Amino acid sequence: MENKDEMNLQNQEGAATAEDVIAEEEAVVEEVPLAEEEAAVEEAPPAEEETVPPENVAPPEGVPNPEGPPDVGMGYAAAEELKAASGKKPMDKRKILEIVGGAVIVVLLITVGVTMSQKGKLQKEFDKLSKEHVKLQTDYTDARQLNKSQQGKIDTLTSQKKTLEDENEELKNGAAKQLVDVKNAYEKGDWKKVIELAGALHEKYNGKEEDKEAQALAAESQKKIDEAKAAKEAEEAKGYETGITYDQLSRTPDDFKRKKVKFYGKVVQVIEGSGTVQIRLAVDDDYDRILLGNYSSSIVSTRILEDDHITIYGTSEGTISYQSTLGATITIPGVRIDKIDQ
Repeated sequence: MENKDEMNLQNQEGAATAEDVIAEEEAVVEEVPLAEEEAAVEEAPPAEEETVPPENVAPPEGVPNPEGPPDVGMGYAAAEELKAASGKKPMDKRKILEIVGGAVIVVLLITVGVTMSQKGKLQKEFDKLSKEHVKLQTDYTDARQLNKSQQGKIDTLTSQKKTLEDENEELKNGAAKQLVDVKNAYEKGDWKKVIELAGALHEKYNGKEEDKEAQALAAESQKKIDEAKAAKEAEEAKGYETGITYDQLSRTPDDFKRKKVKFYGKVVQVIEGSGTVQIRLAVDDDYDRILLGNYSSSIVSTRILEDDHITIYGTSEGTISYQSTLGATITIPGVRIDKIDQ
């Protein structure tokens, strides 16, 4: 009885050991990639053909019944035979490590190849960019040199332009041109303009022949101004007692225009307007020497009437023309009256 119990215990331990081995080997096989497993299968020798027992023939002792579960009491040898019968052969750990290492090397080689390919492409791109950079630097240097050359030409042309402008200015407004302007003003009797232009010429061309001639004309102009001023002062000192006669105003009116005059006579006609009055005066009661006078009504205290005898003080205005009642044109001296003695 004890022998039977010991045998059963050994069979159970053997069965447990066989199951552990099979589970361990199947776990190792599952960790190996499919490609490595196929390589391992190709390298392994072909498995022995599975022997199928004929029908109605009992399997040998110790071999599990294919129609039922294996005998629990079979040992390690029975487990090995069962694995061989199923077509699976246990793989050596070293062989597995070689397969895994080979796969890792293949992956590394592929990775290195891809990296080297990418490095080659990057190196080509870098070389291309380096060439473009060198070309850009060369173009920039050439452009700067060209810009310096063009700037030099521009500076030269600017200097030449300034010289031509100065020469043109000299021709347009030089001493000769300014002297012509001085002479023109002198001929027109514009004495102040002569002195002004001669001063500008003297300031810029002091000592030149044109300056000397312009200064001579300026001196003559100043003399004319002084003479006119003295004559005006003398005339103002005399007042209206200038001695200018009616005949002088009739014959040469322009020579006495704006000159002060004084006449006595008889009023032959009065024409009153709005704030102004016109009269015809027979000088010294002579109806052949009629002059036309006009004045502001504010200069007299009482109205002037026809046949009044008065003395007028005023300024000659040349001659004045008007139509007579018969349609004839009559021209007589005109006087702007400043004061009247009634």
